[in-house]
Amino acid sequence: MISPTTAGKLLPYCSFHLGDYQRALRLYLDYIKDNGDEDSIRTTWLNVASCYFSLGMYTEAVTAAKKGKPSDLQTRLLFHLAHKLEDDDRLLELHESLEDNLENSLSLASVHYLRGDFQSSIDIYKRVLINNR
Repeated sequence: MISPTTAGKLLPYCSFHLGDYQRALRLYLDYIKDNGDEDSIRTTWLNVASCYFSLGMYTEAVTAAKKGKPSDLQTRLLFHLAHKLEDDDRLLELHESLEDNLENSLSLASVHYLRGDFQSSIDIYKRVLINNR
């Protein structure tokens, strides 16, 4: 049997990965409301932002992401949200703050692709493949 704390983290995680973003969102918000651990709550806000993003609720996702723990994940989320909200100034600002790692490179390539800059996207994917065989 798993503990309620573990269940409080696993159920929304599983719901999100099964594509049930509404349920995951509800469970994550319940977890935030019922949990007193500030660090865990700040991490969970990024999960809430991911749910909002997946539901197409971009403004809410930005608000939730800003409550989250500063991290590469937060930067990537805000980067994708700037693209979705067509905030080019913020997009460029976040692009400059992306560190050179696999996840950030893949995010950058996907945004280049979504913006129609296919060659930049291909170049990034080629570099990723060479560096991560």
